[in-house]
Amino acid sequence: MKMRFEEKIGALLLAVAVFFHVFARGVLPNDAFFLAANILNVTFSFFAVYYTLAAFVVSQYDEASRHFWLFMHMGLLVWFLGDVAWLVQEIFLNLPVPFPSFSDIFWVLGYPLLIFALLHWFRNFVLGETRLSQFNVIAMVGAAMVASILVFGAPGLFSMSVGGLGNTLNSLYIAGDFLLFLIAISVALILAQEARQFGYKETRGYWMFLAFAFAALSIFDILFGFLVGRGSYYTGHAIDFLYYAGYLTLGMAAVYFRYSTTQSSIWVLPKQRKR
Repeated sequence: MKMRFEEKIGALLLAVAVFFHVFARGVLPNDAFFLAANILNVTFSFFAVYYTLAAFVVSQYDEASRHFWLFMHMGLLVWFLGDVAWLVQEIFLNLPVPFPSFSDIFWVLGYPLLIFALLHWFRNFVLGETRLSQFNVIAMVGAAMVASILVFGAPGLFSMSVGGLGNTLNSLYIAGDFLLFLIAISVALILAQEARQFGYKETRGYWMFLAFAFAALSIFDILFGFLVGRGSYYTGHAIDFLYYAGYLTLGMAAVYFRYSTTQSSIWVLPKQRKR
Protein backbone atom coordinates (compact mmCIF):
# COMPACT_ATOMS: atom_id res chain seq x y z
CA MET A 1 0.00 0.00 0.00
CA LYS A 2 1.30 3.46 -0.88
CA MET A 3 2.57 5.44 2.07
CA ARG A 4 0.97 8.78 2.85
CA PHE A 5 3.15 11.88 3.04
CA GLU A 6 2.87 12.00 6.86
CA GLU A 7 3.87 8.35 7.11
CA LYS A 8 6.93 9.07 4.99
CA ILE A 9 7.87 11.95 7.31
CA GLY A 10 7.47 9.69 10.34
CA ALA A 11 9.55 6.93 8.72
CA LEU A 12 12.24 9.46 7.81
CA LEU A 13 12.39 10.79 11.38
CA LEU A 14 12.69 7.24 12.69
CA ALA A 15 15.45 6.40 10.19
CA VAL A 16 17.39 9.53 11.19
CA ALA A 17 17.03 8.60 14.87
CA VAL A 18 18.31 5.07 14.23
CA PHE A 19 21.26 6.35 12.18
CA PHE A 20 22.10 8.90 14.87
CA HIS A 21 22.08 6.41 17.73
CA VAL A 22 24.04 3.77 15.82
CA PHE A 23 26.77 5.96 14.35
CA ALA A 24 26.90 9.34 16.07
CA ARG A 25 27.98 8.47 19.61
CA GLY A 26 31.52 7.48 18.74
CA VAL A 27 31.97 9.96 15.91
CA LEU A 28 30.61 13.34 16.97
CA PRO A 29 32.25 15.45 19.69
CA ASN A 30 30.24 15.56 22.93
CA ASP A 31 28.87 19.07 22.32
CA ALA A 32 27.68 18.18 18.82
CA PHE A 33 26.22 14.86 20.00
CA PHE A 34 24.15 16.45 22.77
CA LEU A 35 22.99 19.24 20.47
CA ALA A 36 21.85 16.71 17.85
CA ALA A 37 20.15 14.56 20.52
CA ASN A 38 18.24 17.57 21.84
CA ILE A 39 17.21 18.60 18.34
CA LEU A 40 15.85 15.08 17.78
CA ASN A 41 13.76 15.30 20.94
CA VAL A 42 12.35 18.69 19.93
CA THR A 43 11.67 17.49 16.36
CA PHE A 44 9.65 14.44 17.44
CA SER A 45 7.77 16.61 19.92
CA PHE A 46 6.99 19.17 17.21
CA PHE A 47 5.72 16.37 14.93
CA ALA A 48 3.00 15.57 17.48
CA VAL A 49 2.21 19.25 18.10
CA TYR A 50 1.84 20.02 14.40
CA TYR A 51 -0.42 17.11 13.50
CA THR A 52 -2.70 17.48 16.52
CA LEU A 53 -3.20 21.07 15.36
CA ALA A 54 -4.03 19.74 11.88
CA ALA A 55 -6.55 17.32 13.41
CA PHE A 56 -8.15 20.23 15.30
CA VAL A 57 -8.46 22.22 12.07
CA VAL A 58 -10.32 19.45 10.20
CA SER A 59 -12.72 18.84 13.11
CA GLN A 60 -14.16 22.38 13.13
CA TYR A 61 -17.72 21.12 12.53
CA ASP A 62 -17.57 18.36 15.16
CA GLU A 63 -17.73 19.99 18.58
CA ALA A 64 -16.61 17.05 20.71
CA SER A 65 -13.71 16.15 18.42
CA ARG A 66 -12.74 19.81 18.10
CA HIS A 67 -12.44 20.20 21.87
CA PHE A 68 -10.61 16.89 22.15
CA TRP A 69 -7.91 17.81 19.63
CA LEU A 70 -7.68 21.38 20.92
CA PHE A 71 -6.76 20.21 24.41
CA MET A 72 -4.53 17.45 23.04
CA HIS A 73 -2.70 20.10 21.02
CA MET A 74 -2.43 22.46 23.99
CA GLY A 75 -1.08 19.72 26.26
CA LEU A 76 1.50 18.59 23.72
CA LEU A 77 2.45 22.20 22.97
CA VAL A 78 3.24 22.71 26.66
CA TRP A 79 5.33 19.51 26.61
CA PHE A 80 7.10 20.82 23.50
CA LEU A 81 8.02 23.97 25.42
CA GLY A 82 9.44 21.70 28.12
CA ASP A 83 11.65 20.01 25.52
CA VAL A 84 12.80 23.40 24.24
CA ALA A 85 13.55 24.52 27.81
CA TRP A 86 15.61 21.34 28.36
CA LEU A 87 17.58 22.06 25.17
CA VAL A 88 18.26 25.66 26.23
CA GLN A 89 19.48 24.59 29.66
CA GLU A 90 21.64 21.73 28.44
CA ILE A 91 23.16 23.38 25.36
CA PHE A 92 23.25 27.11 26.10
CA LEU A 93 23.44 27.12 29.90
CA ASN A 94 25.73 24.08 30.06
CA LEU A 95 23.54 22.17 32.54
CA PRO A 96 23.74 18.43 31.66
CA VAL A 97 20.51 16.51 32.37
CA PRO A 98 18.66 19.48 33.92
CA PHE A 99 16.31 17.48 36.15
CA PRO A 100 14.57 18.80 38.13
CA SER A 101 14.49 22.24 36.52
CA PHE A 102 12.07 24.86 35.20
CA SER A 103 11.42 22.65 32.14
CA ASP A 104 9.49 20.35 34.49
CA ILE A 105 6.95 23.13 35.01
CA PHE A 106 5.86 22.70 31.39
CA TRP A 107 5.69 18.91 31.59
CA VAL A 108 3.65 18.97 34.81
CA LEU A 109 1.22 21.52 33.35
CA GLY A 110 0.70 19.39 30.25
CA TYR A 111 -0.86 16.45 32.08
CA PRO A 112 -4.13 18.13 33.19
CA LEU A 113 -4.74 19.33 29.63
CA LEU A 114 -4.18 15.88 28.13
CA ILE A 115 -6.24 14.09 30.79
CA PHE A 116 -9.07 16.60 30.32
CA ALA A 117 -8.92 16.04 26.54
CA LEU A 118 -9.41 12.27 26.84
CA LEU A 119 -12.12 12.47 29.50
CA HIS A 120 -13.93 15.27 27.66
CA TRP A 121 -14.14 13.19 24.49
CA PHE A 122 -15.56 10.20 26.31
CA ARG A 123 -18.17 12.20 28.22
CA ASN A 124 -19.42 13.92 25.06
CA PHE A 125 -20.43 10.72 23.29
CA VAL A 126 -23.29 8.38 24.02
CA LEU A 127 -22.61 6.40 27.19
CA GLY A 128 -24.64 3.22 27.21
CA GLU A 129 -25.36 1.71 30.62
CA THR A 130 -22.96 -1.19 30.06
CA ARG A 131 -20.21 1.01 28.71
CA LEU A 132 -20.61 3.53 31.55
CA SER A 133 -20.35 0.81 34.21
CA GLN A 134 -17.30 -0.66 32.50
CA PHE A 135 -15.63 2.71 32.37
CA ASN A 136 -16.45 3.46 36.02
CA VAL A 137 -14.84 0.20 37.16
CA ILE A 138 -11.75 0.87 35.07
CA ALA A 139 -11.58 4.45 36.36
CA MET A 140 -11.73 3.29 39.99
CA VAL A 141 -8.99 0.69 39.44
CA GLY A 142 -6.89 3.27 37.62
CA ALA A 143 -7.37 5.86 40.37
CA ALA A 144 -6.28 3.32 43.00
CA MET A 145 -3.16 2.41 41.01
CA VAL A 146 -2.26 6.05 40.38
CA ALA A 147 -2.73 6.83 44.07
CA SER A 148 -0.40 3.94 44.94
CA ILE A 149 2.25 5.28 42.59
CA LEU A 150 2.00 8.75 44.11
CA VAL A 151 2.33 7.44 47.66
CA PHE A 152 5.89 6.37 46.92
CA GLY A 153 6.79 9.82 45.62
CA ALA A 154 4.84 11.87 48.16
CA PRO A 155 7.55 12.02 50.87
CA GLY A 156 9.83 13.88 48.48
CA LEU A 157 7.15 16.48 47.71
CA PHE A 158 8.08 18.48 50.76
CA SER A 159 11.77 17.65 50.63
CA MET A 160 14.23 20.48 50.09
CA SER A 161 16.70 18.12 48.44
CA VAL A 162 17.01 17.96 44.67
CA GLY A 163 16.87 14.16 44.79
CA GLY A 164 13.60 14.15 46.75
CA LEU A 165 11.94 16.59 44.36
CA GLY A 166 13.22 14.59 41.39
CA ASN A 167 11.73 11.37 42.79
CA THR A 168 8.38 13.08 43.29
CA LEU A 169 8.34 14.56 39.80
CA ASN A 170 9.21 11.21 38.27
CA SER A 171 6.40 9.56 40.24
CA LEU A 172 3.99 12.22 38.99
CA TYR A 173 5.09 11.62 35.40
CA ILE A 174 4.68 7.85 35.69
CA ALA A 175 1.25 8.25 37.30
CA GLY A 176 0.14 10.75 34.66
CA ASP A 177 1.37 8.60 31.76
CA PHE A 178 -0.32 5.53 33.21
CA LEU A 179 -3.63 7.34 33.68
CA LEU A 180 -3.53 8.60 30.08
CA PHE A 181 -2.73 5.09 28.86
CA LEU A 182 -5.54 3.60 30.94
CA ILE A 183 -8.15 6.01 29.57
CA ALA A 184 -7.03 5.54 25.96
CA ILE A 185 -6.86 1.73 26.06
CA SER A 186 -10.18 1.56 27.91
CA VAL A 187 -11.96 3.60 25.26
CA ALA A 188 -10.34 1.58 22.47
CA LEU A 189 -11.29 -1.80 23.96
CA ILE A 190 -14.83 -0.76 24.92
CA LEU A 191 -15.51 0.64 21.45
CA ALA A 192 -14.02 -2.47 19.81
CA GLN A 193 -16.27 -4.67 21.94
CA GLU A 194 -19.35 -2.70 20.89
CA ALA A 195 -18.28 -2.83 17.26
CA ARG A 196 -18.24 -6.64 17.42
CA GLN A 197 -21.45 -6.79 19.44
CA PHE A 198 -23.57 -4.51 17.25
CA GLY A 199 -21.84 -5.08 13.92
CA TYR A 200 -20.97 -1.49 13.05
CA LYS A 201 -17.69 -0.33 11.63
CA GLU A 202 -14.49 -0.33 13.65
CA THR A 203 -14.13 2.62 16.03
CA ARG A 204 -10.97 2.00 18.01
CA GLY A 205 -8.55 3.31 15.31
CA TYR A 206 -6.53 6.21 16.63
CA TRP A 207 -7.31 5.33 20.26
CA MET A 208 -5.00 2.33 19.95
CA PHE A 209 -2.28 4.68 18.71
CA LEU A 210 -2.89 6.96 21.68
CA ALA A 211 -2.72 4.01 24.08
CA PHE A 212 0.55 2.80 22.56
CA ALA A 213 2.03 6.30 22.77
CA PHE A 214 1.22 6.73 26.45
CA ALA A 215 2.46 3.20 27.20
CA ALA A 216 5.81 4.06 25.56
CA LEU A 217 6.05 7.29 27.57
CA SER A 218 5.21 5.42 30.79
CA ILE A 219 8.04 2.94 30.21
CA PHE A 220 10.38 5.79 29.30
CA ASP A 221 9.66 7.66 32.54
CA ILE A 222 10.18 4.50 34.60
CA LEU A 223 13.57 3.86 32.97
CA PHE A 224 14.45 7.57 33.08
CA GLY A 225 13.89 7.71 36.85
CA PHE A 226 15.96 4.56 37.36
CA LEU A 227 18.88 5.79 35.24
CA VAL A 228 18.84 9.32 36.68
CA GLY A 229 18.93 7.82 40.17
CA ARG A 230 22.08 5.94 39.20
CA GLY A 231 23.58 8.95 37.45
CA SER A 232 23.79 7.08 34.13
CA TYR A 233 21.22 8.93 31.98
CA TYR A 234 22.25 11.38 29.29
CA THR A 235 20.34 13.02 26.45
CA GLY A 236 20.69 10.67 23.49
CA HIS A 237 20.54 7.50 25.61
CA ALA A 238 19.03 4.40 24.00
CA ILE A 239 15.84 4.76 26.08
CA ASP A 240 15.10 7.97 24.18
CA PHE A 241 13.69 5.73 21.44
CA LEU A 242 10.66 5.26 23.72
CA TYR A 243 10.35 9.04 23.87
CA TYR A 244 10.49 9.25 20.08
CA ALA A 245 7.95 6.43 19.76
CA GLY A 246 5.54 8.18 22.10
CA TYR A 247 5.55 11.47 20.23
CA LEU A 248 5.62 9.83 16.80
CA THR A 249 2.59 7.68 17.60
CA LEU A 250 0.68 10.64 19.07
CA GLY A 251 1.27 12.48 15.81
CA MET A 252 0.20 9.48 13.72
CA ALA A 253 -2.99 9.14 15.78
CA ALA A 254 -3.87 12.69 14.75
CA VAL A 255 -2.92 11.93 11.13
CA TYR A 256 -5.23 8.91 10.92
CA PHE A 257 -8.04 10.84 12.58
CA ARG A 258 -7.59 13.58 10.00
CA TYR A 259 -7.81 11.10 7.10
CA SER A 260 -10.84 9.40 8.64
CA THR A 261 -12.55 12.80 8.77
CA THR A 262 -11.72 13.89 5.23
CA GLN A 263 -12.26 10.62 3.38
CA SER A 264 -13.86 7.20 3.75
CA SER A 265 -12.27 5.22 6.57
CA ILE A 266 -13.01 2.34 8.89
CA TRP A 267 -12.34 4.64 11.85
CA VAL A 268 -15.79 6.11 12.37
CA LEU A 269 -16.72 8.02 15.50
CA PRO A 270 -19.87 7.10 17.47
CA LYS A 271 -22.93 9.29 17.42
CA GLN A 272 -22.87 12.39 19.57
CA ARG A 273 -25.33 12.86 22.41
CA LYS A 274 -28.36 14.89 21.34
CA ARG A 275 -28.70 18.19 23.13
